[in-house]
Amino acid sequence: MVLDLVFLVDTSSSIGAENFRMVRKFIVDIVDHYKVGSDTVQVAMVRYSRKPEILWGFEKHGDKTDLLYAIEAIPYPGGGTNTGLALETVTRELLGQSPFTGRRIGVPAAVVAITDGPSIDNVTKSAAILREYATIMVVGVSELVQKKELETMASDPVNKYVLQVNMFEDLTKFSRKVAATLCDAKGGL
Repeated sequence: MVLDLVFLVDTSSSIGAENFRMVRKFIVDIVDHYKVGSDTVQVAMVRYSRKPEILWGFEKHGDKTDLLYAIEAIPYPGGGTNTGLALETVTRELLGQSPFTGRRIGVPAAVVAITDGPSIDNVTKSAAILREYATIMVVGVSELVQKKELETMASDPVNKYVLQVNMFEDLTKFSRKVAATLCDAKGGL
């Protein structure tokens, strides 16, 4: 399998440090299903609260062991939930025409957006633009997540690309399903 994969992770204050540890475990479990390398699956990481922060681009971690260690070491900052700005940043800085991120021409791209609540800003336009470049899978955790917002962000069909769970503890049960779903990713430069 060949894929450029972005994890877009909500690190807002509502998540909390212990739940964020479970989010990291979920991401590690997903990545562990793939062969990681410059000719297979490459992973970029973005965390966001008030402002998005690209933690690393696609070329940074070409070795699976190094990548898994980096995921487990992501710090939790807290803050607001500006998902729309984060989606826009992923498009502009990682998946659009930016030549410095390691994005491969002709390779499918996918974004896994993980959030626990509604965005402070609007997600409609930024999600629509991002879908031109990548398949978007949205994982919503908690009863605070608005299903309509998740569906607005996700690729079609939404019943395939939206996953909603009530508790962070439930995430790891779905890592295999998410990894398998991403095998169907489309989009690319």
